[in-house]
Amino acid sequence: SLGPELDILPWESCKIYRNQPISRVPSVNFALTLQTLRKLPVKLKKEETFYILNPTQNLPSTQACFETWLAEQEAGEVWPLNPPLCPSTRPLKSDMFLYLGHGSGKEFLAGKPIQELESRAVALLMGCSSGKIKQTPVGGTGTPVEYLLSGCPAVLGYLWNITDRDCDRFSKKLLELWLAE
Repeated sequence: SLGPELDILPWESCKIYRNQPISRVPSVNFALTLQTLRKLPVKLKKEETFYILNPTQNLPSTQACFETWLAEQEAGEVWPLNPPLCPSTRPLKSDMFLYLGHGSGKEFLAGKPIQELESRAVALLMGCSSGKIKQTPVGGTGTPVEYLLSGCPAVLGYLWNITDRDCDRFSKKLLELWLAE
């Protein structure tokens, strides 16, 4: 780890790393273990994507931006807003799990700690601070680490709070580029 003072910097966006694989994980040993145990799917299938969209129902612009667009893409299954808890582990059994809402969405998944669920999904957590790893004396901890421990081969999230408008723009562009392939 670089230390708590440097961990908050977005090293991934430096020009020198543009064409290099880069990961933000708690330790080198953690990264090596993940690499040997899990393989990313060769190609993520859009029909094998599971979405949780605005589960708290207080992001009307996010709902408006994605609800119709996701349906038009025929890109997987959108979890309905009711009941408030996704009753199964289906999201993490998909090729990709996309969460569009506040935070990381872990409170909406099957009522268990994320690391106790078995996952194979790449997790895109499009909520404020969803990718933040907190440093402790024994290493990094946080929602991304929990998703990785559950078996997710990769996790993408935001390191800090951003506006829902910026989050929506970035998330939509990311999905457009992915679905275009």
